Amino acid sequence: HPHIVVIAMHELFRSLYPHDPYIKTEKDNFKRIYSTVENIEKFVNSACLLGTYKNPFLYTKYDTQDLFGKLWIERFNQKKFLLSLRYP
Repeated sequence: HPHIVVIAMHELFRSLYPHDPYIKTEKDNFKRIYSTVENIEKFVNSACLLGTYKNPFLYTKYDTQDLFGKLWIERFNQKKFLLSLRYP
């Protein structure tokens, strides 16, 4: 669930700013951040129990060497050629 990561990171960065007018802040920065991290950990652990649909695209492995390997070799050779024209 990618949206869970976004929510968790939002909460973490929000707690790093001690003057946020919408959250209760403690005077001790370490205590505030530590308690926020504990709450985020509980939230993420609970959210991991939610079901999800299987995405068939996640389980398909593609051989990228066939596509990108040839492309990079072609680009490398092109760059060598262009550099040879530039510096005779």
